[in-house]
Amino acid sequence: LGVVDKNLASSYTCLGTCYANYGDYTKALESFFSALEIEQAIGVDRADMTITYSNLASTYADMSDYESAKKYYDLAIEALDSSKQDNSVVRATLYNSIGTMYHALGNITESFYYLEESKSLKSDIYGEDSPMMIGVYNNLANLYMDIHQWDKAIDYYTKAIDVTVSNYGDKFPSLSTLYSNLAVLYNTIQELNEAYKYHMMSLEINEEVYGEYSSHVFTNYINIGTLLKECSLYDDAMAYYQAALDIAQTIYDGPHTDTAAIYGHIGGVYKAVNDYELAIEWYEKSQKMY
Repeated sequence: LGVVDKNLASSYTCLGTCYANYGDYTKALESFFSALEIEQAIGVDRADMTITYSNLASTYADMSDYESAKKYYDLAIEALDSSKQDNSVVRATLYNSIGTMYHALGNITESFYYLEESKSLKSDIYGEDSPMMIGVYNNLANLYMDIHQWDKAIDYYTKAIDVTVSNYGDKFPSLSTLYSNLAVLYNTIQELNEAYKYHMMSLEINEEVYGEYSSHVFTNYINIGTLLKECSLYDDAMAYYQAALDIAQTIYDGPHTDTAAIYGHIGGVYKAVNDYELAIEWYEKSQKMY
């Protein structure tokens, strides 16, 4: 019966993970709590409960309920510390998640501590060039970017890219996000040519992976259009905004906030070139759709 019950707990965990990935956090929490109830009843090793506590914490974090997230991350660490198993792998993953939570809370010191600990553990277990390092490299880059340590942020984004390419090839889907992150960084520090280069690299991957008419390409077009507008290349910016509008009108049935956003961007281009009549027209279309 114990084995059956533990399998049932695992089933609840899998179900909860699916709900969480789907964005149904209420059902995810219900499933994870069901798994936890079974684990507590049958007395599984504390390492198993660590994973369940961590799942609960990450779900609360996704809901921006950081108080509850911290509570369950604390319980996860407590369970991990009392486990009889070798828990370095679990601890490395847990610390990465906790570091990300503290970043969201604006607690830079705690975020650095847990992310650096995660990086050290993962490096010892897998090696610096393992794909298991990509997530923590990216999270450290995000953290350094937020505190305006641009060179370190670039170093970590570049490490994440290099490891991804060496393990998965230069067309791997997650590279698009990494390239986009670098583009945003370069845009922030006004290295606009570099920003444009990485936005285009992100676009190339998304077009190949998802097709021309996808929400991913839509976002690329918006980002590129906004950069070109900043460079006062208004005709080019308008071309990308129009292409984004074409995608939005194709993939969405009826009014949508993405379409409304595009209307606003187009209005912004007309405003920048002092065509206020058309600017007002597009801004009003945007407001009506919201």
